[in-house]
Amino acid sequence: MTSRSSTPAVTASAGTTTVVVLLMAAVFLSLLDSQIVATALPRIVADLGGLDRFAWVTTGCLVAGSAAVPVYGKLGDLYGRKRVFLVSILVFLARPGRLRRRAAPGLPRHHPDRADRTGPVPVPPRHRALPFLNPEKGPPMFLITGATGTVGSELLALLADRNIPVRAMTRDPAKAAFPAGVEVATGDFDRPDSLDAALDGVDKVFVLPPGYGPDGPVQERNLAAAAVRAGVSHLVKLSTSGVTFDATDPISTGHRLGEQVIMHSGLPWTTLRPGTFMTYLYGYAPTIAAEHTMYVTEGDPVSAMIHPRDIAAVAAHVLTTPGHDGRTYTLTGGRALSPRDQADVIGRVLGRPIKLIERSPAETRAEFDRLGWSGPRLEALLELKRQSAAWDRKISDTVERLTGEPPLTLQDWVRENVHIFR
Repeated sequence: MTSRSSTPAVTASAGTTTVVVLLMAAVFLSLLDSQIVATALPRIVADLGGLDRFAWVTTGCLVAGSAAVPVYGKLGDLYGRKRVFLVSILVFLARPGRLRRRAAPGLPRHHPDRADRTGPVPVPPRHRALPFLNPEKGPPMFLITGATGTVGSELLALLADRNIPVRAMTRDPAKAAFPAGVEVATGDFDRPDSLDAALDGVDKVFVLPPGYGPDGPVQERNLAAAAVRAGVSHLVKLSTSGVTFDATDPISTGHRLGEQVIMHSGLPWTTLRPGTFMTYLYGYAPTIAAEHTMYVTEGDPVSAMIHPRDIAAVAAHVLTTPGHDGRTYTLTGGRALSPRDQADVIGRVLGRPIKLIERSPAETRAEFDRLGWSGPRLEALLELKRQSAAWDRKISDTVERLTGEPPLTLQDWVRENVHIFR
């Protein structure tokens, strides 16, 4: 190999080539923001034993490689020995572990840079690759809309448990109760003027508005416009699996329109499309408790129901790790269950058999009308159930692939909520 500078021709050995490759990688990494290094390369950092050792290895590569730079022509012209050596010193002085401990001595117990670690600590999969807190920029702030809802409350708990800065948006903070350490902001999707303050200083947003309503996805439009004004860097939209399978029911159609607003906002986006929530079984709880009977509608589908906490776990992963821009994830549980299967799971947890009775759609409408829950919302739900018979049984591996853990089971959910069936 011949140098293109005035340096005489040099034949590079395999060892020299390796050093130069490491040098180029180290120089590149040294120019990156520490948050990018710690999030984009979590596995490399973990394999090296933490961010401190990562800095030591990077420094060693820079120092060792500086001697080889001049033999490589333009690379030598760009950096030179002195310049590369200076970069190596700066990388060492600014090593992530040193700055991290100075800036935030109270780290989560699984963080690789805890100063009081005495040995290897196993890191649960859902705690891996969390965002590195850059002491210069400050920690990223996440805004959770729908914070008092089924998924939003689970997501808040997960992020707060990991000591990740998070803000909950709600229309009435006085009526809400959130985990310790959660910021609370007043905001209403139907009042655009209330959104600017809620989004102030926010990096990423979990977007809950459903999109279906008489006036279309107005709430998504209001939120997207405010997010653009606030300089938000990423929107994570909660949708429904019906969009994946081209459903035409009002609920799936509304979510599809909401997705389009987010996708066309000009901001990076990710969409989560879960199937049937396990919380759907709340509707059967009164008769299970009173009669030991579960009334279902004829044609109710076999369903790969999903625990809301699994949706929240995926949302937390997407919010706190890179590589999800422009991606859509369909989410399901790990097993498809018929209504009979669902009743059997509930019965096993309760220790008594649960009778299953099928009603016609007309009987279901009459019962809901008696309870005061009828009209367009009920019709939309029944139509979604009718159409979802074609796909609700399909199982996706997304939860385990992204979080590193298998989906929670229906038995898990029933045990957590057994009081509603008694």
